[in-house]
Amino acid sequence: MGDLAEVLIEWIPGRRGHLAVYDVHVDGRPVGRVNQERLVAVPVWEGRHQVFLQIGRLRSDVVELDLAGGEVVHLTCGLKPLIQNPFFRFFEAKMLFLAMPVAVAAYFVPPVMHFIERHLAVEFLGILFLWMLGFLVSLPRIVSRRPGAMIYLVVRPDAADRLESPVP
Repeated sequence: MGDLAEVLIEWIPGRRGHLAVYDVHVDGRPVGRVNQERLVAVPVWEGRHQVFLQIGRLRSDVVELDLAGGEVVHLTCGLKPLIQNPFFRFFEAKMLFLAMPVAVAAYFVPPVMHFIERHLAVEFLGILFLWMLGFLVSLPRIVSRRPGAMIYLVVRPDAADRLESPVP
């Protein structure tokens, strides 16, 4: 039948990634899961294989591998950011780290609320509007069933030279 090879899949958690459990599929069959353990080793026979991940209805792109006996391939996976456009990501950061904490403070401290109403109302509305626009622009990608829309799976280029050791 041939020798065994190994596919290592490393999970890189993002802000929303810690809740994810990725089902690993090799040649269309589920063979394991990647979750909080962050690194999963999947033994496969030498030859050509197609690897992809799935979370519910979301799928990653298919990675095609041609493995020799004893070869180790290191793949990296994770969730893509919700908003990918750099312009709108700037306003997402402003929303999370500036507008929301100040709004919470304004709720509990009336003088902060009065200051915002008099001097910063337009800026707050602008931040909120641009963050919502970025979310709406990203919505088709979020609900897409297209592979690779929200989950990535790539061969890790820096690991190719240091992980080519035989499988014990």
